[in-house]
Amino acid sequence: MYKLATFLFLLTLSLYSRANFQTKDADSSANSYLISITAKKSFTKKELSKIWKEASIPKIIMPIKFGFEVFDITYKTKWHDGTSVIASGMVYIPKITNKLVPSELIYLHGTKISKLRTINLKVGEQSICAGFAAEGYVVAYPDYVGLGNGERFHLYQHAGTEAQAGIDMMRAVHELMKQNNVKTDNRLFITGYSQGGHAAMAMHKVIQEKYSKEFNVAASSPMSGAYDISGVQSKCMFEKYAFPSYLPYLLRAYDEVYDIFDEDFPSLFKAPYDTIVSKYYDGSYDIWDINPLMPEVPVAMLKDEYVKKYFSNNPENLQRILKDNDVYDWKPEAPVQLCYCNADEQVNYINSFVAYDKMKANGSKFVRKQSGGKRFDHFQCSVFSSMNTKFFFNTVRKGSKKGRKGYPVKRSIIWLSKTIAPSYYIKKYNVANMEKLMGE
Repeated sequence: MYKLATFLFLLTLSLYSRANFQTKDADSSANSYLISITAKKSFTKKELSKIWKEASIPKIIMPIKFGFEVFDITYKTKWHDGTSVIASGMVYIPKITNKLVPSELIYLHGTKISKLRTINLKVGEQSICAGFAAEGYVVAYPDYVGLGNGERFHLYQHAGTEAQAGIDMMRAVHELMKQNNVKTDNRLFITGYSQGGHAAMAMHKVIQEKYSKEFNVAASSPMSGAYDISGVQSKCMFEKYAFPSYLPYLLRAYDEVYDIFDEDFPSLFKAPYDTIVSKYYDGSYDIWDINPLMPEVPVAMLKDEYVKKYFSNNPENLQRILKDNDVYDWKPEAPVQLCYCNADEQVNYINSFVAYDKMKANGSKFVRKQSGGKRFDHFQCSVFSSMNTKFFFNTVRKGSKKGRKGYPVKRSIIWLSKTIAPSYYIKKYNVANMEKLMGE
């Protein structure tokens, strides 16, 4: 049990290695999306086994079937107005040594305000991607528009550009695979956590509606996403909230897309928040830098006259914009697993229930809910949701039409760990520790 506990804590710490850099431009005449490739590092099974052993990672939970290569790429996608923009991301390509044909997986990451992203498999959600790659998935890890090595600024929680960045990333990945003679079974698995849960749901929805002939979605597993932005999630703006830095990030994105405000954006905020917004949202700072500077109730940072002008006196306009970014009102035709935790203080778990109920009402037979635990907050929930996603995807990969929870033995190990030692995870994955772990 201690070994499993150690593994779960080190999930976001493992797999670090110094990278050897080799940069080259993609053949622009052969590619429509892929612009450049940076080969960072190749990991053998032997190297990964050593890392797993040092980190006390039980192979029954995260088996090492293959080594993999990691690439950093830039590619073409679209800004909200349809014009071309450069985005970036990472690709993990397993080195298959048997008859297995790899599947494709895209992991959409949680909220980041800083543009900085390097290949460092020791921290954050990159280690989750590495775990999937070691089991034979070609994994895409996009930065979205405006983050990483991409152009412009990030359009936070804008469903359209989140989905488009993911779709175009997969197109670039296909071009990368062609250049490297890599073939897959053409089945795509979609997942992501927090903002990535919202993005995963948006991407699956758009593919089903517009690109089902181009992409074969085998299953998706959105995790702790704000699917009901106009309803459940909008309430956090007017009450005490652990991450008030999200509000200016969201409003700036929506102002860019929908042209909401007549005034200069920073002038909407009271002092000293007007200065904070001007300085801290340029891509050089992250959530942990900004949150301590903000009021407990997010709306309190806005000037009263603008709250009245744009929210109180004209709620229909705001509601229309928020509804445009809701991502739950559709009928999935491929398996969907909605992961959540009841004690999530950042993304209300009711988002998953609203999505589940609406999808079932729309006639879907392929949607299910999966709890990560009743006591775990947003950060703690990410560990167990990722495990549940891995188990779920593997059952679909092996032939389940609707997806299952996974092998009983593995599920029992996780359940025992959560039941016997919940305080371990609550202590290790508190906000202070996650500030250190999640910085990339």
